[in-house]
Amino acid sequence: AAALGGKPAGSADLGRDARWPALAARAAATGIRTATCLPLDTGREVLGALSVYTPGPGAGPDGAVLSQVAGQAALALRAVQRIEHLTTAVASRDVIGQAKGVLMERYRITADAAFGILVRASQDTHRKVRDVAALVTETGETPAHPEPGDPCR
Repeated sequence: AAALGGKPAGSADLGRDARWPALAARAAATGIRTATCLPLDTGREVLGALSVYTPGPGAGPDGAVLSQVAGQAALALRAVQRIEHLTTAVASRDVIGQAKGVLMERYRITADAAFGILVRASQDTHRKVRDVAALVTETGETPAHPEPGDPCR
C-alpha cells in the first residue's frame, strides 16, 4: 500500500486489522504485531517501500528516524538504479561500436552507413539495436545483406 499509494501505511495491531488477513496470520505465527510501511520516495517517484515489523506498540524505531531512513534508502536505491542503467548503456554502446566496425571493414562503408544497417535490421526483426549488434559481434553474421550500392539495406 505504501509503495503503490506513496503514503505511509501500517497497522498498530495486525491481528485486528482486516486489510491484510494473510499478512496478519503469518505475522501472528511469528510474534509480529505491528507494521510500519513507508514509501521509498525520491521526490520524483516512489521506488518501493520500507517495511518494519515489531512485536508490539512502542517496540519499533521512532517514526521520525524511520522516515529519514526511508528517504535515504530511496536515494541510495535510485543511485544504484542509475549506475546499473549507465553500465548497461556503456556496454550497449561498446557492442554497437564493435558491430559497426565489423560492418565497416566488411563492406568498406562509413560509420553512419554501418549504423544504418544495424537500425534497419533492428526494425525489420523487431529487436533492439544492441541485440542485433551483439549478433554481429558474436557470430560475425551480417544482420541484413546490403544490396549493391545500398549499404543501408
